[in-house]
Amino acid sequence: MESSTNVTSRVENISTSHSALKDLKEPTQGQVLMKLFYHSVAMFSLPFIAYYYTKHLVEDSFDMTEPRSIVYAAISSVICIQGVIFSYVYQAFKEEQLSRKIKALGKKD
Repeated sequence: MESSTNVTSRVENISTSHSALKDLKEPTQGQVLMKLFYHSVAMFSLPFIAYYYTKHLVEDSFDMTEPRSIVYAAISSVICIQGVIFSYVYQAFKEEQLSRKIKALGKKD
């Protein structure tokens, strides 16, 4: 059986986390648009940077010829694109979870 102090500390932890969730706010339209802008810039610039950096690295460090170095460079830019897409989807998913928690707390109060 649990002691009363252990139960009390659990109740305090629950109420503390509940009050912490009350302080959370949904992102504004400006914040959402800035997130979209940052990801759009990353989607445009990072694959080019990765392509030329990888092409240069592979040709200089590993003495590979042109067709093979282009393949490695293209693979690195595709990986960059996938990373940016994953980041955007993950942040949108977390934002949706936060929104649901906020709405659920609003209904309870």
